[in-house]
Amino acid sequence: MMTRRIFIISQHGYGLGHLSRSSALAAALQSCGDYEVTLFSGGQPIAAYIPPKKVDFVQLPPTRFITLTETKTLACESMDDDKSIEQVDELRSEIIMRYFHRLKPSAVITEYYPFAPERFGKTLDALLSASREEKSRCKMICSIRSVPIDATLASPMDVNHLLHKYYDHVLHHADKRLFSIDSLGDYVRLALDSVPCTQTGFICQHLPVQTADIRNDGGLLLSVGGGRDGYTYLQSWIEALKSVSIDNFFPVTVLCGPLMPASEVNELRTLIDERFNLYTTLVDTGELMRKACAVVSMSGYNTINEALHIGKPLLAFPRKGYLEQEMHVRSYFEKGLLLSGEEADSTDQIADLMRQLASFNPSFTPDFNGSESSVDVISSILGNTETSDISGQV
Repeated sequence: MMTRRIFIISQHGYGLGHLSRSSALAAALQSCGDYEVTLFSGGQPIAAYIPPKKVDFVQLPPTRFITLTETKTLACESMDDDKSIEQVDELRSEIIMRYFHRLKPSAVITEYYPFAPERFGKTLDALLSASREEKSRCKMICSIRSVPIDATLASPMDVNHLLHKYYDHVLHHADKRLFSIDSLGDYVRLALDSVPCTQTGFICQHLPVQTADIRNDGGLLLSVGGGRDGYTYLQSWIEALKSVSIDNFFPVTVLCGPLMPASEVNELRTLIDERFNLYTTLVDTGELMRKACAVVSMSGYNTINEALHIGKPLLAFPRKGYLEQEMHVRSYFEKGLLLSGEEADSTDQIADLMRQLASFNPSFTPDFNGSESSVDVISSILGNTETSDISGQV
């Protein structure tokens, strides 16, 4: 079969979840041998990031998320002091369109868009219009995490209109036993109304090669994902651990994340002793997680699923006020997959949860074959005009 080109366009902000999930999907598509993948990233450049093998990686002029005071919704701003957001959007669009006309992709996957469309601004406008032209028509696919809910000015009808106008399919990267469409509430249900959608199972970035690679001799792992707003969590976890006497928790590995401000990293260094190893950049988190005896983390999609995929006891703290993370953790907690804490928990409460973590074991096995299932769905979409027989479609 002829090798086909696929674009994946991703925009990360507070963490690295969107980039991580897009990278995992890009790797799965590239490795199957039927596709050549170009991955576009519009978030802050990450110096230590290594794209998947053989994937063509394009760093777009970056934007970052800001929270608007009046509406409490997200918007993007330029990271270039010499360019306005309008100028950056135009430049990003021009870069994507040059690739589009030169490589003529068979499919374009947008990570999260058109959910919370403010994240992309006008970057995708020209691409969406061009994708529907008969001479260059390609399949448009939306890729969303388990709970696609954010503070946004876009109504569910706005999202639904964009999906019907421009898109051929939605990939919902979740286990339907944990996150059925109806369980996510009216916003998601209305946004996806009458839109072809497949629940693929969860996507994981780091997979163990052999069962023997999964060990428990590396101590406790503390992770705050990208780390931009992880300082207060790590501070409270470190303080709680000082009163916890569980030998196999130490030495503790502390992952600050590449987006944590240097001043906050320096503050954390003053809190730790020789029993803690602190990392400030991207390292082989898959290897660290395989070694860890247990994991304490914020509640981003990727860290939770990577830990659970290899059976690690997990204590998760959702960000206060983030409905997506609260729903995510609550569903896992109710299935007996993890322990749950809150940002406002006292040092004693967190220490007690960590003691419980030492003997906790997940009691349910979710579907973590999201990457493989997504490749199958995409192959079906590109090979057939009808997709109604795709397994897992809702």
